[in-house]
Amino acid sequence: MSLPGLRVFQKPYTQHKSVLLHLFLGGSTTAICIGTFILFDNYLDMDVLVANLLFRVCSVSFAYVTNRVWVFLPRNRQSPGKRNSFLCGQQIGYSVI
Repeated sequence: MSLPGLRVFQKPYTQHKSVLLHLFLGGSTTAICIGTFILFDNYLDMDVLVANLLFRVCSVSFAYVTNRVWVFLPRNRQSPGKRNSFLCGQQIGYSVI
């Protein structure tokens, strides 16, 4: 933040960076969900169940990659067990909804 007017946001940004990233990327994931469902259902004329499956795959993949790269900031590589638990947790969350 090199602009003088934005320096006032430096301290709150550094204190709440993880929360802000979760909010932004969660909103982006929601936009991916809606956009891919509309694409598959309306424009590609797929069956609703197939469109639902594909938008879930796209949104969970997007959420995994963005969280892996920007939110969690791993010091070393995640084990496949952590990746699988994240993906299973996402699918359980979608199943409840």
